[in-house]
Amino acid sequence: MAQLTAQEFDSLIAILANHLGFDKLHNRLLQTHALVSRKRPASAQALANQLYQLTAGLRREHPARYAVELLWQESLADRVDEEKNKELEAIVGRINACLTEQREIMAEKQAELQATLQEYYQVQRAAVGDEAAYLGMLMRAVPAVARILRERRAEWQQPIESQAAAEAEVGLTPERDNVEIVTECWRTLNTPRDVEKLASFYAEDAIVEDMGFQVQVQGNKEFASMAEQFANAFDVVTWVRKAFAGQGDTVVIEWEWRGTHKGEIFGIPATGREVELHGASLFTLKDGKITLERDYWDRLALLRQLGQLTLAGTVQT
Repeated sequence: MAQLTAQEFDSLIAILANHLGFDKLHNRLLQTHALVSRKRPASAQALANQLYQLTAGLRREHPARYAVELLWQESLADRVDEEKNKELEAIVGRINACLTEQREIMAEKQAELQATLQEYYQVQRAAVGDEAAYLGMLMRAVPAVARILRERRAEWQQPIESQAAAEAEVGLTPERDNVEIVTECWRTLNTPRDVEKLASFYAEDAIVEDMGFQVQVQGNKEFASMAEQFANAFDVVTWVRKAFAGQGDTVVIEWEWRGTHKGEIFGIPATGREVELHGASLFTLKDGKITLERDYWDRLALLRQLGQLTLAGTVQT
């Protein structure tokens, strides 16, 4: 198996945290004695850093390596049905036929191997999404094959993206593409300060409505400004996707959010308190961009945790 880079490993753990929920992922790792401390990491990124050190990118023999590999296989099994799995395993057989007993690539099979790897990538991508397909292949790949995956990934994405663009022109964008776009957007929420990348998922005239604070902004630049305000107000922010569904141009996500209040937000000065919120967000997409986001969550729960609300429900002044 190829060694994952730190960036690839971070992405893998982020996908597992989104799929299982951060607390469940942490508990599963504790149950398998994968972690040296029972202390809960502050974020998925912190957990990824810890696991990467323990496993050396899944190359070191360690309980953490086996736990991560098991959880990853379980997450794929949840999304790949039996028929699709048989199709993938048949392609794996053709891939292995291009390798020597020493797991090197046969010179005369180079072109065939690349075409077969691309086929596997596209089939897997349709089932689990782009990033999960790529990481899943890397985790099974010998070093020689991993080099091809890293070199060719951008090229292999192009025909898929072109097909999606053609479908979008006639209003047939696959639902899975919209779910994937929103999922990738939410992974960016766990990337500190990367509000510019976050805004890139939104249309220039996108509308974002925060039903908790009763705030509406229009345009991805205005949204980036609001996102920056939240980034300045809360430290060690972790967003966990608990459930999701997609139909047509609409995607709905149930989420869990945690952070430490370190700066002023909507007139509330920093309290240093830890906050945990639960809510749901509705997204509407067009041509691969989010055009509407509507977030539903309990404002009173936030005010209560920040010490701004008495038990009788009166806001502190």
